[in-house]
Amino acid sequence: MLEHNIFPFPPDHIFNLFSASDEQLDSLSEGAYVLLRTKEGAFEYPAGHSRIFYIGESVRGIARLSTHRYHATRASREFATTGTLNSYWWPRYGFAGSFGAEVWWFQSRATHNSKQLESLLVDNFYWRMGAIPIANGKWPGATFADPDGP
Repeated sequence: MLEHNIFPFPPDHIFNLFSASDEQLDSLSEGAYVLLRTKEGAFEYPAGHSRIFYIGESVRGIARLSTHRYHATRASREFATTGTLNSYWWPRYGFAGSFGAEVWWFQSRATHNSKQLESLLVDNFYWRMGAIPIANGKWPGATFADPDGP
């Protein structure tokens, strides 16, 4: 599955969550992001396979992604030490800690704020793969203007 075909436009930035610097994260302004596994393999969805496991949004990249990095790093250490997760982790942290995490950052534009952009990305993922990403707990609630709609 080519994940780039899921979304109506390419990401503005692609980087590894674990190796991104604070300066790199701080340079990101309002937007939405996709987390993809870096280890070989893909997750099975009703309409195919994808490396994508989570879609989120943030008013500033460093606030949300540094939190993800912190918890995913702790989950990764736990997994590497014991071969399993022995603590309760939000699925996004457990998946990132177990499978790695590539970040695709989509910058907000005049047409969508971060919440609307997140909803647009989740909606596109759903129609392509038959489900929302496996680590998302719920469907985002923001409405958005469909660029292909009336």
